[in-house]
Amino acid sequence: MTPAYSGEGPVSGGQLQTLREDILYGSFRATMKTSSVEGVCQSLFFYKNDNQEIDIELLTGAPNETGGTESLHFTNQPDITIAPEAGFDPAADYHDYRIDWIPGKSQMWVDGVLRATLTQEVPNLAGEVLLNSWSNGDPTWSQGPPTEDALLRVSSTTMYFNHTNEAENTAFSTRCAKATGTNKVCKV
Repeated sequence: MTPAYSGEGPVSGGQLQTLREDILYGSFRATMKTSSVEGVCQSLFFYKNDNQEIDIELLTGAPNETGGTESLHFTNQPDITIAPEAGFDPAADYHDYRIDWIPGKSQMWVDGVLRATLTQEVPNLAGEVLLNSWSNGDPTWSQGPPTEDALLRVSSTTMYFNHTNEAENTAFSTRCAKATGTNKVCKV
């Protein structure tokens, strides 16, 4: 959630991120419904640093040249971005977002349809996967800040990935073996 801005101090935001920072290549998926409140960036992304990042970003208030909303951005940071018309309202219902990342290529999918393939500035270092909601009040990016609470609703996440740290993988396997009962939650 990105709470309504009080008018004082920095704009708050929220995120979920993997405990693991040894993720190198994989498929990261989330079923999400964005906020209809303007002025927020909500996203699914892989991150190591500002030069090793893959994003699916949804902006809740950025106008485009045709007067519509340029809400969908697919990015390999720092400089490669495709911003197609979404063709749907990401706040009206839940949609499936997916990043497939292999050496030399990242692909972004929405509702099972391939929307972008990026082959430049593809990350090649291990990092983490995140979901977040934030605003910086920048009139050229997120707009905002939001005037009311902006919720990012996530109904599910699924990740298939390779790892680079055997000790972390062993700890992960131990945590997941203990995930039993009605909750069956495994901390990734």
